[in-house]
Amino acid sequence: MDLDLDETEARLRPQVLTGQIIAGTLILGVLLFGAFVAISNAAAEAGPEGLGPDGGVVLEEAEADVEGGELDADLDPGDPLISYVALGVAVVVLVLYKPLASVVASAAPAGEAAGAFQSRLIVRLAMLEGAAFLNLVALMLEDWWPLWLVVAVLLIAMLTEVPTAQKLRRFMEGRAQLAQLEPTGRD
Repeated sequence: MDLDLDETEARLRPQVLTGQIIAGTLILGVLLFGAFVAISNAAAEAGPEGLGPDGGVVLEEAEADVEGGELDADLDPGDPLISYVALGVAVVVLVLYKPLASVVASAAPAGEAAGAFQSRLIVRLAMLEGAAFLNLVALMLEDWWPLWLVVAVLLIAMLTEVPTAQKLRRFMEGRAQLAQLEPTGRD
C-alpha cells in the first residue's frame, strides 16, 4: 500500500511543485510589500511639515456646501476610514474565499482534478492576497496598527493553502467520489 502512495505522490509532484511556486510568490509579494509599508511608515513618522505623526495628511477642517447651506461633515482626521473599509473587505474575503473557490473547482470535469485543484488554489490565494494588499495600502495611508493583525491573519490563511501531495491526493479522491455519486441521466 505504501508503494502505491509513493507512486501517486511522485506522479503528483510536478503539480504540487507548481502550486507551491505560485503560493510562495504570492506570499512573498505580500511580505515584501509589508516590509516596504513598515519601513515607509517608520520614515514618515519623522516626516516633513504638514504630515501628521502617523505620516498621513493633516486635515484642518472638513466642511461641505450643500444647496446654499453649510453642512459640517465632521470628519475627524484621526478616523481611519480607509482602514475600516479594508478591514471589512478582509472579513468578507476570509468568510467567502473557500466556498467561492470551491465553486470554481467544481465546474471542472472530474477527469481534470489536478487542474481544478490548481484553479481553486489560485482563486483562493488571489482573494487573500488582494485583501492583504488592500490592508497594506490602508496601513500606508493611515498607519492604523490593528491592520497589521489583519494582514497577519490573511498571511496565515495563505500559508494554510500551500499545496502538498497529500492535499492534492485528497482533493482528487473527493472529486472521484463525487463523480460516482452524480446521476448518469439514464434512469
